[in-house]
Amino acid sequence: MAEVKFAWWSYWSLIFYRARPPRRLSPQCASACRRNVAQIAVNVIVIIMIITVTVVAAAAVLIVLLILVVVVVVVVVVVVVVVVVVI
Repeated sequence: MAEVKFAWWSYWSLIFYRARPPRRLSPQCASACRRNVAQIAVNVIVIIMIITVTVVAAAAVLIVLLILVVVVVVVVVVVVVVVVVVI
């Protein structure tokens, strides 16, 4: 039971404080804990990468839409000016 209680806080303590697992843990448990910490770190990095790519893609789409709106407005203004000048 002590090993289970250790698990919930051990990830962050090992990541941020580089703490060693308490001696009461078996070597297998300590090794599994280190593997879990490494997996959590990889998962966090992947999540950050996914969020970054999503934000960049959304910004690119918004920029393209803004350019399209500007082009449409310019075309409409040019057409209106040409019609007014011709009439």
